[in-house]
Amino acid sequence: MVGQAAADRLGELDREQAAWRNRVDDFKRERTAILADGG
Repeated sequence: MVGQAAADRLGELDREQAAWRNRVDDFKRERTAILADGG
């Protein structure tokens, strides 16, 4: 078990990682669109 402060930090880390995944996914979509248009 971890304390509340550690749990809060882990929750924040999860949110930050999700935000990064979203940014990478957005980048991949944009890259695919650019390449599909002849890049």
